[in-house]
Amino acid sequence: MLQRLIAAREYSPAKRREGMKVETYQAHKISASGWPTERTESWRSHVIIVWWDGGFKRAQPFTCNNQVFPSEEDAEAFGLSFAKTWIDDGKPDRVFSFAPPH
Repeated sequence: MLQRLIAAREYSPAKRREGMKVETYQAHKISASGWPTERTESWRSHVIIVWWDGGFKRAQPFTCNNQVFPSEEDAEAFGLSFAKTWIDDGKPDRVFSFAPPH
């Protein structure tokens, strides 16, 4: 457990960017990454969505705190799916929950 906590603290933003999945979807750049949790062998999904709106560059970050995943890859896949759904739904102001893909 202690080793996992130390690893989570050492997982810097620069390291997150190295393993980030990046995809363009409907003129939006989606960057998804898995962040380790304090619990053993679990990951959270973090997403940043960037797009142009009326000459202004917009960015919307999300950290899906209500879901944990068994691997970094699962967290990234969930983040990409979440971002696409958010875009398809018209970029609602509030997001209450999003069920993970089965």
